[in-house]
Parts: sequence; C-alpha cells; structure tokens
Amino acid sequence: MRRLFVMAICATVLSGLTSSFGALALTQTDSSPTTSGFVDNGSVGTGEYAASYSNGGGAGFGGAGAVGGSTLYLDGDSTNFYFGFDPGASLNDNAVLYLDTVSGGFSDSQMNDTGDGGRAATSNLTRDSNDIFPISPDFAIVFGNFGTVVFQLNAGSTPNHLGFVAFQGDQAGASDTLVREISLSRSSLGNPLVINYFIAYSSGTMFNSNESLPASPALNGSANPGFGSAGTSYTYADYNQFVSVPEPAAFLFGGVASILAAVAYRRRK
Repeated sequence: MRRLFVMAICATVLSGLTSSFGALALTQTDSSPTTSGFVDNGSVGTGEYAASYSNGGGAGFGGAGAVGGSTLYLDGDSTNFYFGFDPGASLNDNAVLYLDTVSGGFSDSQMNDTGDGGRAATSNLTRDSNDIFPISPDFAIVFGNFGTVVFQLNAGSTPNHLGFVAFQGDQAGASDTLVREISLSRSSLGNPLVINYFIAYSSGTMFNSNESLPASPALNGSANPGFGSAGTSYTYADYNQFVSVPEPAAFLFGGVASILAAVAYRRRK
C-alpha cells in the first residue's frame, strides 16, 4: 500500500513538472517496476508488458487505422524501458511515438530535419504546417517498415540535426501482425519516473494522416492534414501516461521531498 501511495505521489508531482499542453487521456502504473517479462520476438506474450493502450482514433490512410487502431505496450524494470507497437493495419508509413521524459522539450515549429524519411516525419509531420503537440517531447521512436529508430529531439532546420539514439532492424516489413519491440535504457531517456506520450502517423514525404493515439476527436474526424498549408495548424489534443518507479519506497520519500522543495523554491522566486 505504501509503495502504491508513493508511486501516486511521484506521478502527480512529476507530471506537474512536465510541460503538457493537452489533456491526459489515460494513465497506467507499472505494478512490478523492478522486473519485466519482456521478450524481443515480434509478438506479445501473456504478462510480457505492464501496460497497454488502445485508445486511438482515425483511419485516414486507406481507411485502415495503422495508428488509430493500434496498441502500444509499455513496461519497465530497474535498468530499462520496453516498448511494443502493434499496428492496427499494414504499417506502410511512419508511426512516430513522441516521448516527454525530462524537462524542456520541443515543438513542431522548432524542427525540420529532412535527412531521411523517418527524420522528416518526426520533425515535421505535416510538411507545410506546424502541428500542435499535447506535450513537449524530448525523444521520438519511429516504427516503420524499415524497422525501428530512436531520435533525441533537437531544434534546427538542417539535415540530420536530430540526435541518433538507436536502430533496430530485426522487425521490419509492413505486416499488421508483427509487433515492433525495442528496449531502451532508462538513462538513455533521462531516467524518468513518468513518461507522457502520443503517437502520430505520417509518410516519409511529410504527408500526414488524421490518426493518433490517444484519440484527438477533432483531428480524427477530419480529412487527413496531408501536406497542409502555411498558417494552418493541426492539433493533437490528448496524451497518455506511463508511471514506472523502480526505487525502494524509503528512497522515494526522500526523492519526493526534494522535488517538492524544488517546486516551492521555484514558486518563491
């Protein structure tokens, strides 16, 4: 009971410190944050992940819903986070999972990396418009038919300005039955206790779909943004949250106290 109480405090405090502009759609907590049943084999087994999210919307690319009908799986242990993306249809384009894990972050208007299709979709979902994000992401995981690539986000407009973190090519192809799975160290994502995220779906030429996870009704119910147009923005309204706190409870109380003290200090300033 005490551990769940501490985890709830951490989730509340840390989500408050994260730059979020949209509404929180769904939050889930890792009930066994020091262990994981993760197996990197392209499918999801019983008990493999601590959380799953299937609250997407939209089916703009061919009426199928590769992201709108997808499921994202998340888990963590003492050293790693584990991600599994199960597309709702053939994955012919780029499902971009934006992660808000540390303070700061970036907006669509700050990024335009055309180094390759994955970078282009990540930094500019809609080619001629600036999309509005529900969070300020720091990292992005791109699931495509080429495999999975992870970027650290940076501001800029030159090719390859996004920071390369990892690539995994063993789960490639457009199959809608193939789960894309990847593990990332906690340290590579800034050692977060809470991850806020959303997923978009765009082509390597920055032709954007109306799909998202979680659902954003205004976006999902409209035509695809496509290439967009100058002065027009498309809004991803909501985000999901995953809470994974691996430290012992005694340490957490000290950590929460430190965070609260820091918040109080900021307010005094």
